Amino acid sequence: MRLATILVSLPAVLALWPQPSSLSLGKGTLWIEENIKFEIENPEAWKRRSGTPVGLPTDLEIIENSIKTTKNAIFQQNFVPWKFHPRNASYEPPMSPKQTISKVSIRQATSKSKNPPTENKSMDEYYALSVTANGDVEISSSTGIGILRALTTMSQLFYSHTKGGKYTPFAPVVVRDSPKFEHRGLNLDVARNYYPVRSITHLIDTMSTNKLNKLHLHITDSQSWPLEIPSLPDLAAKGAYSPGLVYTPNDIREIQLHGALRGVDVFLEIDMPGHTSSIYYAYPELISSFNVQPEWTSFALEPPSGTLKLNSSKVDTFLEKVLADLSPRISPYTNYFHTGGDEVSQSAYLRDETVKTSEQLKLRPHMARFIKRNHDQLRKAGLTPIVWQEMLTEWMLPMEKDVVVQAWQGGSAVNLITQQGHKAIAGNQENWYLDCGQGDWLNPSGGKNSYPFTGCSPRKNWRMVYTYDPLDQVDAKNHHLVIGGEAHIWSEQIDHINMDPVVWPRASAAAEVLWSGPRDANGKDRDIQEAAIRLSEFRERMVAMGVMAEPIQMPFCLQEPHQCDG
Repeated sequence: MRLATILVSLPAVLALWPQPSSLSLGKGTLWIEENIKFEIENPEAWKRRSGTPVGLPTDLEIIENSIKTTKNAIFQQNFVPWKFHPRNASYEPPMSPKQTISKVSIRQATSKSKNPPTENKSMDEYYALSVTANGDVEISSSTGIGILRALTTMSQLFYSHTKGGKYTPFAPVVVRDSPKFEHRGLNLDVARNYYPVRSITHLIDTMSTNKLNKLHLHITDSQSWPLEIPSLPDLAAKGAYSPGLVYTPNDIREIQLHGALRGVDVFLEIDMPGHTSSIYYAYPELISSFNVQPEWTSFALEPPSGTLKLNSSKVDTFLEKVLADLSPRISPYTNYFHTGGDEVSQSAYLRDETVKTSEQLKLRPHMARFIKRNHDQLRKAGLTPIVWQEMLTEWMLPMEKDVVVQAWQGGSAVNLITQQGHKAIAGNQENWYLDCGQGDWLNPSGGKNSYPFTGCSPRKNWRMVYTYDPLDQVDAKNHHLVIGGEAHIWSEQIDHINMDPVVWPRASAAAEVLWSGPRDANGKDRDIQEAAIRLSEFRERMVAMGVMAEPIQMPFCLQEPHQCDG
């Protein structure tokens, strides 16, 4: 008999992603059948409590939906883990005798989270999960979202057997888990390229599997305004790329509700005063320096140029109407609204008759008034404003401390934001811009080729994503003000067709940084070699879900991991 036929591999290390706060494993095998019972202890306790906005799903509805998703992941969207065992190894358990899980008990318990959320207590994500050697499974949390996270972890315990059935080789299992950061997000640009609703809900499903909890929709920009505002029907009718490429109020509600059921808070960004030239198609009187050609680079970073006039009562009336229409419809589903503020071209205001200057010192009072007006209206609607870092770090505007500031230029910006007493959403274009590496999207002008057409480069390998620390360069006394971070999907060259391989599994690397933290329990940087195996297995689970995620390594490296060490 050949030696290869009698090789038996020990069970692989459980490849949970993102890594839990506390995990203990055994080496026993348990099977799970499709008729498994999920028993919710005292279902009445999970129903709507006073203060929950009408329209939001109850904890019970979140749990029931999560049970369906979990059963689907285990029984319909699973995989045989042959890639993670030596070639020709016998790694699967015998088909008999079988110790089978009889039921999963779900109960409500007091949270023990070390990092409870500050904005929304119903988003407390702490959970406990235990699987005994005898097949008793118990899940507990104080919230439906916590139960959802536990069930997501549970689904990763099981594999498909080549002869049929689903099993885990890790019993008993004990997990105690909660996230390091409360804001763990993706920023999706749906203005430069349009994404159908079904593509956005598909992204939400994958985010939930990754335990990401914030989807930031950059929903308008210079190139198009796809957001329908019923009180201003011309805005999307004329500003969208095409009449069908719009997001109706029902679309927005569907997206936000889909997210709420899956633990993903969906909030919108209307970037302003810059990045607003698409408004011109419906309301030309509101925009300065529209589509200046061929010198657009003097007035904007991307064509077409154009910015909202900075000291115009007509602009104030327009924005008041936009926010009054939109805020009541989105506020039941989110605490946030992003008002943008990045990449404002001062030179564009030379053509703005309401200010007629490009000097920041003269523009700053007008910018401060502009921002304050919008934020005051949002607060009255129960929404917390978010701005891009430039409003604080470059324009140095005085803003209320409730304003959350989003950084995209790394640690020095995050540090400056927190030094000013603001909560910060971390990010770094050098690590978490997932769209980079596609090459330049601008055509060379004047008959000259500008090889190598680098554009936003280089591509951010998952390892580069994984090594970003949201707390880098931030004073320790201000760490509590860094509420999390976002990876970014700008859409100059991305749409719903190529979204999956661009985003996954690189965004999964950011998801673990934000859930588990950039360092292990000993305070050391996380092991990339160890992470490569776990992320590769998690990628297989995403592919089984129908996500077109890129591979991490070839199977040879996964079957013989140390032979691929550099």
